[in-house]
Amino acid sequence: MVAYVNTKAEVKTLADVRVTSANAVEAVSRLPEDRAIYFVPDMFLGAHVTRATGRKMDLFLGECHVHAGFHRLKKEAPEKAFFPVKPDAVCEYMKRIALEKVYLSLKEMRHAIRMPEEVAKRARRALEAMVHGGRGLMERLTADLLILGAGVAGVYAALAAKERGARVLLASKDPLPAGSTPWAQGGVAFPVGEEDLEAHLRDTLTAGRGLVEEGVARSILEEAPRHLERLRAFGLPFHPEPTREGGHSRARVFHLGGDRSGLLLLQGLLERLSAP
Repeated sequence: MVAYVNTKAEVKTLADVRVTSANAVEAVSRLPEDRAIYFVPDMFLGAHVTRATGRKMDLFLGECHVHAGFHRLKKEAPEKAFFPVKPDAVCEYMKRIALEKVYLSLKEMRHAIRMPEEVAKRARRALEAMVHGGRGLMERLTADLLILGAGVAGVYAALAAKERGARVLLASKDPLPAGSTPWAQGGVAFPVGEEDLEAHLRDTLTAGRGLVEEGVARSILEEAPRHLERLRAFGLPFHPEPTREGGHSRARVFHLGGDRSGLLLLQGLLERLSAP
């Protein structure tokens, strides 16, 4: 039996392999061809795995109410694209697992889940089959620094850590280049000379309308010219002449490739990060 990770512990005690939505296709494709498969509990995920692998499986007729609604719409109008616009078009149970709770669980051992030792022992078998005995279904990695998010902030931090000799693991939920950075069309604002620092700060405070911490903004602006020179030293093709844009009292916005500044900036940093 192959069980999706979001099942009760008692169900996991019966499973041979536990899977996530991300590795279910790979997990099933690696199972022996002559092995019968019973997939629980989401029939829509099971149907997707069947289509992707060509493996015939017996599916438990369970469903997620959100997936069920989208599945019906896609079946009735396959030529259309559907996007959730209502708050109830999300799984309320998945939303309970917030990143903050995961962090505190790991750091301070909060939110403990206790169960009978025998149930835990038998349920752990399916997890270990996925992590260790699943012929590469999951790989265990070690690093000095784990960075979650591969936008420009995450990649720039990873690059700084790598240059200091740290082993860095950069995690992204999407293929690179990822994050919001590639969508940024505007350039990057830097103070133009020391005489521009106070004017840039005033512009920032004015545009922020009370939401900007002055000390934080000043610190960022004081450091900004050094980072501009560093980025140029990486070979990033900033236009030599800045432009004036909304909220600025003078020209101080530097672009890369016109309206593709975010994408080119991120691609340049990724190339630098992947270099030996």
